[in-house]
Amino acid sequence: MTNFQWGDPEWIGVLENPDVPHSGTNRFIGRFAYVAVPTSSTIDLNFSGNNAKRLNPADGQLFPADQDGLQPQSGFLRNQGVGTWELNLAGFFGALNTNIWRFTRNDYQYQTNLTVPSTGLAFADAERLRRYRQLTLTPASADDFYRVESGNANVTQIDTEFRRDYVDAYSDGPLVARREDIFRQFDNDVPTNPWAGSDLTNRFSDLNDLFDPQLGMAARITGQFTNRAVARTSPLST
Repeated sequence: MTNFQWGDPEWIGVLENPDVPHSGTNRFIGRFAYVAVPTSSTIDLNFSGNNAKRLNPADGQLFPADQDGLQPQSGFLRNQGVGTWELNLAGFFGALNTNIWRFTRNDYQYQTNLTVPSTGLAFADAERLRRYRQLTLTPASADDFYRVESGNANVTQIDTEFRRDYVDAYSDGPLVARREDIFRQFDNDVPTNPWAGSDLTNRFSDLNDLFDPQLGMAARITGQFTNRAVARTSPLST
């Protein structure tokens, strides 16, 4: 066989009194199974998505909710895929429930042009989640992050590593379309700019956080969709 397939899980029993053997008076009260999954095969709401195009206000400040009721536009960009922030959360939404996030062609419009935002409901919701995590805080720059977190005060070394390592750690282009594009003279990351790889203010700690009213996503998560132009529903999502 050439394809890896999952088998039946090996269940681990939970005894009422786990410090003594199973018996007629010490019965199993539950069971569980687990699986180890590579982080590269998962999507974490706390580390997915970015504003690599930096199309928002120059000061970098973003607000958690789009108060005008319009769909926020996304500055997301994926280039070399070097960090979790390059995971496309909008793509996940689009695959999660096509009746909601890809109901029409315009619900998912990914733009690789560095000056054009990605639009549509899938990207709008991905951007809502990213803004919720960021609040009004400008993300730390790579220079700030490495000097504080690693204790490395060598600004010249940090600058050299980010500008000349042939890795687009800022995910802001130029896009790598061919193998030879990787070996440009410099990748020209500017480590004093806000960095998508730095920690943000808020974290999602529970699935119920997705029902926060300021995100405005509760109806879509449960499989109901409504907007100003048209009202439609889909089978409830699992």
